[in-house]
Amino acid sequence: MNSPLQGFDTPHSCGPAASLELQVSPKAPRGWDQFVLEHPRGSVYHCSAWIRVVSETYSFVPLFFSLANRGEKEILGGMPVARVDSLLTGRRLISYPFSDTCGPLVSCETHLQSIMDAVETVRQRAKARFTEIRTLSPAVTDARPASYFLHTLDLTGTEAEIFSTFHKDSVQRRIRRARKLDIRLEKSGGEALRLFYRLHCQTRRRQGVPIQPFRFFEMLWQILPATAQPSVYLARLGHTYIAGMIVIHFGKTAYYKFGASDPEFFSSAVNQLLMWEAIRDAKQGGCTAFDFGRTSVSNPGLRAYKSRWGTKEHPLDYLQLPRAGRSRSLTETSALHRGIRRIVRCLPISVNRLAGELLYRHLA
Repeated sequence: MNSPLQGFDTPHSCGPAASLELQVSPKAPRGWDQFVLEHPRGSVYHCSAWIRVVSETYSFVPLFFSLANRGEKEILGGMPVARVDSLLTGRRLISYPFSDTCGPLVSCETHLQSIMDAVETVRQRAKARFTEIRTLSPAVTDARPASYFLHTLDLTGTEAEIFSTFHKDSVQRRIRRARKLDIRLEKSGGEALRLFYRLHCQTRRRQGVPIQPFRFFEMLWQILPATAQPSVYLARLGHTYIAGMIVIHFGKTAYYKFGASDPEFFSSAVNQLLMWEAIRDAKQGGCTAFDFGRTSVSNPGLRAYKSRWGTKEHPLDYLQLPRAGRSRSLTETSALHRGIRRIVRCLPISVNRLAGELLYRHLA
């Protein structure tokens, strides 16, 4: 049988594994965030602040796997992994919960194999059902078919060139129409979180998705600015806030993380106007890419919407090892998720918030 590591985009070899030293720690090793910034596949989901926000909000156990030459401190490879303990969904290792992609950061197959061997050893000792690795470099032979797609927009051109890649009717024309209305756009820090969260709760209920605890958003602003910069974008019509989004800047990429809006104002095209404002802001801030986030294969409408922004689509294959421990019950197309969506749409927001406090961590 082919190796489950086949398909990762790495050179074949980079020296003997015997010269390497691998460490596993609940804290990020010195130099971790700089290593993530410099690695071509490093993302905000790998950075220590994001790992801390997710882990502390949902009581996960973080583990940083890092690789270096013996006697040296420079990090050569690494991957953050969380141990998730759940009475509902069992114990498993995930790299990383509530993160679109967080695969191993390596430069060769030797480093990759060393990290994967160490992760498997930890999984066995922890008696976890499986390890899930969320990566843009899929292990072709053992991965399930792609469950998600990631959409990214190239920002290296001029604003006019970027705008010209948008769908003329669905995006360009709607932005121009929204500009004619008396919509005020605001960019704020953490002080605007409650305004956004109110819209967020309404949107999640409408979508049938559990609501994250408010403390998650508070911790984004308390912890993340150490390595990344989150911002709240809001749109106001008169005295009414009608849409909002949260975007995180890390390195040369801006990540669109959360969006919310009042359906009464969909016809105003406020969502397109707000997105264009965030894209322009990212471009002016020196970013070279705008990450629209992941989209489930079961949501063709959202996939088409993101494609109309001139984005490039990348398949996200979530690898689960070992094969015998795999689970389909946690995917967005599973019966569990379909049942949750039906329930969430029927409950008041106050009850949904309480349910999110109790249950959200189990859906990692």
